[in-house]
Amino acid sequence: MADNINTKNLSALLSKPEEWNDWDHEFLLQAESYGLSAHINHRENLLPRPQKPDIRLRKYTKTVAAARGATSQTIGGSDDEIDEAEVIQEKRNGQWLLSDLTDAGLKTYNLDLQGYKQLEPDYKEEQSSVQKLRKWIMQTVAPPYKSTCCNAGEPLWKWHNNLQKRCGQSKADELLETRTAYKNSLKPPRNPRDALMWVDKWETAMAKATQQGVAETKQTIAWVPDLLQALQGIMPIWATTFRQTREQEIADGSITFRSVGNLIRKELQALSSQNKTARASKGAWVTTYDGLKGHDSDEDAQSVDEKKPRRKGLKESRGSNAGQKRSRSRAEGSTDMCAACDRPHALANCYYVFPEKAWSGFRKSRVTEEKVQEALANNADLQAQVRALKGPRSKSKSRTPKPTKEEVVEEVED
Repeated sequence: MADNINTKNLSALLSKPEEWNDWDHEFLLQAESYGLSAHINHRENLLPRPQKPDIRLRKYTKTVAAARGATSQTIGGSDDEIDEAEVIQEKRNGQWLLSDLTDAGLKTYNLDLQGYKQLEPDYKEEQSSVQKLRKWIMQTVAPPYKSTCCNAGEPLWKWHNNLQKRCGQSKADELLETRTAYKNSLKPPRNPRDALMWVDKWETAMAKATQQGVAETKQTIAWVPDLLQALQGIMPIWATTFRQTREQEIADGSITFRSVGNLIRKELQALSSQNKTARASKGAWVTTYDGLKGHDSDEDAQSVDEKKPRRKGLKESRGSNAGQKRSRSRAEGSTDMCAACDRPHALANCYYVFPEKAWSGFRKSRVTEEKVQEALANNADLQAQVRALKGPRSKSKSRTPKPTKEEVVEEVED
């Protein structure tokens, strides 16, 4: 790029083939703003320069007295090829005046002059737009490309066509590149603090893929599942709720990717605001989302509370046994989904079905509690599984009751 160009104020640059797509997009926007889209895209001719009427032409007939001192000359070509109206009459003793014209000649001259005045503003406006777009091209295109693609005397559409052949990709390559960018945008961020930036990148990739006609982005029933699958690693509860509540909109395609992106941003911003007042374990993004105090959603409070540290002072053996139980519970939860609350733990370890297993500080989720009670009342298979789990236990010895908070304190004091 030339040293005398201030690149800070330029919206796009074309110095290598990789920059073609962004530059071409900006170029087409510039052409549209200047009213030159038809010239660039459809190669329409620009407005011809309007001809100002020349009083010397023979068609503007002169009076007999004025014509006595006139000499005639043609404008290019032979006399046989030139129309009589294009013959110029020079005056030997000065210039022609309007008073030298006959009434018919003056009328014709005035009509031509009026037409010229009507055409001249449009022509000047278009030429001004052409000059501005030419200047923008000269500022944004690197010298090697300008010297080979932007030749003097050629129309702007020719410049654009030459640059496209030099730097642009084929339609197939461009489509493949856009599709790859869309696929990469579906990879969720590793750091939750980058979630908002990730949504912006996904929306940009989605817009380009839609514009290029990528198959995965044409229908809502295709791209929404891809997005919700990616959101499982960031905000799984929101993704599940969205799939359930927006099922009809997803099916009929009435929801757009931009509106979905805005909904995700609002949820992330609300989560970030709540997270400032809640202490979360380092790196536990999903746990932070599910365990926020006062978050009215189907949260896995059991999974969150199981990870809370035990009170200091308990006997080491008791803490060890409890830790082993929690480890087994998490191991079972990693492979089983609870049939009652649909959370990642075994049914036998569900605190909502077997509240006696819950530790003294366990907090129930209202939404999950209602869901479990409804399932226990209406699901015959679930009822049978619960009876099977409770049956053997009723014959065995009653479980030793858990120590109360006061007993724990007394034990610590002893």
